[in-house]
Amino acid sequence: MAFCSKSLNIDEAISKRCSVTMVIRKVQYAPDKPISQPVVKTTRQFLMSDKPLHLEASLNKEIFYHGQPIEVSVEVINHSTKTVKKIKITADQVMSVVLYSHDKYSQTVAVQEVE
Repeated sequence: MAFCSKSLNIDEAISKRCSVTMVIRKVQYAPDKPISQPVVKTTRQFLMSDKPLHLEASLNKEIFYHGQPIEVSVEVINHSTKTVKKIKITADQVMSVVLYSHDKYSQTVAVQEVE
């Protein structure tokens, strides 16, 4: 998930309007043909700034196997008057279980912060 925030409070509630989510699927087999790399983009317009902040995150491939490093490329284009002070990237593993109902479980498997 990528989001833009006005404060440095990590425990701040994340608004859906200010965040984007990128899905990484875990599969039991690997397809023969390569699949396009996942890319997610978001733009944040601040109240007192006439120009926006653009953030783009991408992965080098769609399928990762257990134990492989996940390389995330992040591009920030800041045309606003605000300063980007911290970038936090989390990798969440989401498991869907379908038995009697459709349940989803999420677990953070990696966290990286850059100040």
